[in-house]
Amino acid sequence: MGAQLHVVASDATFSAAQDVQADGQGHARISFDVSRAPVGIVVNVEVTAHLQDAPEANCATAFTPAAATSGDPSP
Repeated sequence: MGAQLHVVASDATFSAAQDVQADGQGHARISFDVSRAPVGIVVNVEVTAHLQDAPEANCATAFTPAAATSGDPSP
């Protein structure tokens, strides 16, 4: 088993958190419904990893939702 991950996605209008267990190779999959995230407002994503007998590790990224174009497939 891999690290226990705590993932938070947030912007000025919402915050959502999930916990997930990474596999032995450190891979994990997590998803958030950001369909209501305002276009043009930055969504911050922060990840904290906890692994037994190891220091806590953190990383972060962000994305800015864009308006769908007519060529985008429907969800």
